[in-house]
Amino acid sequence: MEKSHQKKIDKKYTIAIDLVQKPFVGNKKSILPDTCQEFSILYEAFLNSKKKEEIKIECIDLQRNDSLVYFKNEFSNNKIKDYISIDKRLNFSNIEFDKNFSKAIIQVSYTTSKLDGILLIYFLEKIKGNWQIICEKGISIS
Repeated sequence: MEKSHQKKIDKKYTIAIDLVQKPFVGNKKSILPDTCQEFSILYEAFLNSKKKEEIKIECIDLQRNDSLVYFKNEFSNNKIKDYISIDKRLNFSNIEFDKNFSKAIIQVSYTTSKLDGILLIYFLEKIKGNWQIICEKGISIS
């Protein structure tokens, strides 16, 4: 068991990220979690935002030796499995900041296969120079 666990820790993952951050996806009448009421004005702006921005993966500092690639629809095609193996796929919505850039909200979907994924909204606050998750809200799971 120990060897199996160490193998998982040592594995180098290929993570695909969608190039464009898209607006919020989901029910706009979503209820703000009780623990995040201080985000209410920012949350409303987040739900109504129509921004689309590109992600620059070269600016992402990885903590491990994983590989980041931009997701392409061809990766979903079974014939390309020999070409590239995607271990994880991340999609990010646009990020909404407050006017002081001290609070932020972002929606993230994380999938490992067509039927294995989760969609979450993260409520973040910058504390002592570092972004911290204050609370999160699950939108969907498959």
